[in-house]
Amino acid sequence: MTKHRSFTPEFRAQVVLEVLTGARTAAEACREYQLTAQALNRWKAQFLEEAPRIFEDGAEGSQEGPAPGLAGARTVRAYRMGSPSLR
Repeated sequence: MTKHRSFTPEFRAQVVLEVLTGARTAAEACREYQLTAQALNRWKAQFLEEAPRIFEDGAEGSQEGPAPGLAGARTVRAYRMGSPSLR
């Protein structure tokens, strides 16, 4: 029996952004990160559904700090390097 993998929200956002910006195709991202197409499509749909909330008035953290997705770049690099904590 295989162990269920879990991914941080930052990692999910970074992978989705790579696909949406054209840095990778969905197939490339799935191969690189060993994801199923269904998981990536689910993440992408959730990302697009939640994205408008970033621009709502009074959104917490909208004026301070780096964008949460940018923190995920470090996570993606660690994953590529084979960090066991991300698998």
